[in-house]
Amino acid sequence: MLVDELDQSPSLWHLFPMAAVRSLRPSGSKELPERGIRLNRIQVHHRRLTSYGAVCGFNSTAMLPATYPHILAFPLHMALMTDARCPFPLLGLVHIGNRIQQFKRIHRDSVLDLECRFGSLIAHEKGTAFSIDTVASIAGERVWSSQSIMLHRERSANKMRTSGKTGSRHPSAAESMETWTLDKNTGLRYAQISGDYNPIHLHPLTARLFGFPRAIAHGMWTKARCLAALEEQLPPAFEVDVQFKLPILLPACVSLNYTQQDETLNFSVSDCKNGSPHLSGRILALA
Repeated sequence: MLVDELDQSPSLWHLFPMAAVRSLRPSGSKELPERGIRLNRIQVHHRRLTSYGAVCGFNSTAMLPATYPHILAFPLHMALMTDARCPFPLLGLVHIGNRIQQFKRIHRDSVLDLECRFGSLIAHEKGTAFSIDTVASIAGERVWSSQSIMLHRERSANKMRTSGKTGSRHPSAAESMETWTLDKNTGLRYAQISGDYNPIHLHPLTARLFGFPRAIAHGMWTKARCLAALEEQLPPAFEVDVQFKLPILLPACVSLNYTQQDETLNFSVSDCKNGSPHLSGRILALA
């Protein structure tokens, strides 16, 4: 596999216009290129990290939240997905799942090396999905990894069958719950910290261009907000795997439900009024 070594993080202000151009000229291939990108000696900007913690609800950022290396890797993901050899146009891709493994806590003064690469194609009822795999290392030791699953919707794909019934969901006695009220600018604030200025997250007018009646919250904001709420229950080393379901239309009221079952902490995010599912996930301690 070809792995490109970069001297600096790719410019998102250059990559987003490139994404728009690439959407007009999709590749005819259905094969993922054997390509990766590596960026060494990344130092965390404390002010940006503090702002990230405030937007996502973390109490402390002396140690990196488990979702923060994804922020550092996001420009590398963008560079891979705007590569002319990528078979799927970036605009219109849907982030449907994300798994993170934190092998040890990472101090905010750590110097990280990041490597991102295309993973594999994945069959999906609504089209074709693929993964982007990322590893973060400190002095050659792997401390963090992730797998992001992206879906390319295809008209010829079989539609998923749903009952159409959501119904309000109430936690059982063994579950805990908390409620979040999200204002209309939640997506914009996260974009300003993460660099993910996908139009569907910014404003109702730009979201409507892609079929959404209002702006929607970032999936990775929702995942980070869950980890912030569960921060005191997280072990030093753990895996957190989530599936993104129905989008959160902003403004919104959503509830986090969670319960401990043996060694697994299960959690979900749903609409406060009708119980529509937005995210489901689990956290498992790593030895």
